[in-house]
Amino acid sequence: MIIRGLVAFLIISFSAGASLADRKADLDELVELMQFAGTVEIIRIEGQGYGEVIAEDMLSGISAESWNATVADIYDPEWMLELVRQGFDAELSQTDLAPLLKYFRSDAGREVIRLELTARRAFADADVEAAAKQRLEVLTAEQAPILQQVQALIDDSDLVNLNVAGTLNSSLMFFTGFYEGLGPEIGGDVTEAQMLSDVWAQEEETRADAVSWLNSYMVMAYQPLPPEQLEEYAAFFRSKEGRDLNRAIFAGFDRMFEEISYKLGLAVASYMSSEPL
Repeated sequence: MIIRGLVAFLIISFSAGASLADRKADLDELVELMQFAGTVEIIRIEGQGYGEVIAEDMLSGISAESWNATVADIYDPEWMLELVRQGFDAELSQTDLAPLLKYFRSDAGREVIRLELTARRAFADADVEAAAKQRLEVLTAEQAPILQQVQALIDDSDLVNLNVAGTLNSSLMFFTGFYEGLGPEIGGDVTEAQMLSDVWAQEEETRADAVSWLNSYMVMAYQPLPPEQLEEYAAFFRSKEGRDLNRAIFAGFDRMFEEISYKLGLAVASYMSSEPL
């Protein structure tokens, strides 16, 4: 009986281990199909530009070479991808991955990801983003059918609210790191309530920016798709698995952005503290 029980235990343990390994392999494939590494690389490039803005606004007179090196260290792509994976994998722990893999293995799924990355990469150029927003105004005046499809995608996945929440949370993390880095002697005794008040003061502007960016970006990305293919994509994200995927994407990338923002806040405080006041 003891031997038989031990054998049964070993079989169950082996099966569970194999199942976990298979699931990890499926998650690895899904992340590869969705090209998260490519997205992280684009965000890293965007981060260099954001670092320059921070330097202009808050760190005049510092060594640009030193600050750029600090920003590059913060935007470490391997670390960023690992953070994304932690939140992404955890959020999908109870989700059937088969429908997700089936869609993104298909030619239609691969094409959508290619178009999204191409548009996101192009948006790193401020002139391209401005031109896309002008194009959106033209299409709006023409009442182009794609606008309704894009709006449905935005509404179905609650993209405006999720982007606004993510941006505000990242701002809060920046302030948290900044004031922690300064310490009470320099930064004063700033409470969390004060930081929240400052962050919420940005909500209206952040929402307007999110609406403008999402519409112009998604129109640019999806305009090459036939209308029926774009509707298939929208239907995919209306499914249970699609909704789970949407939450997982935000769970992963929001965590990454929050950690980056906290580190940037600490870094800014460190540079300020080292400069004569």
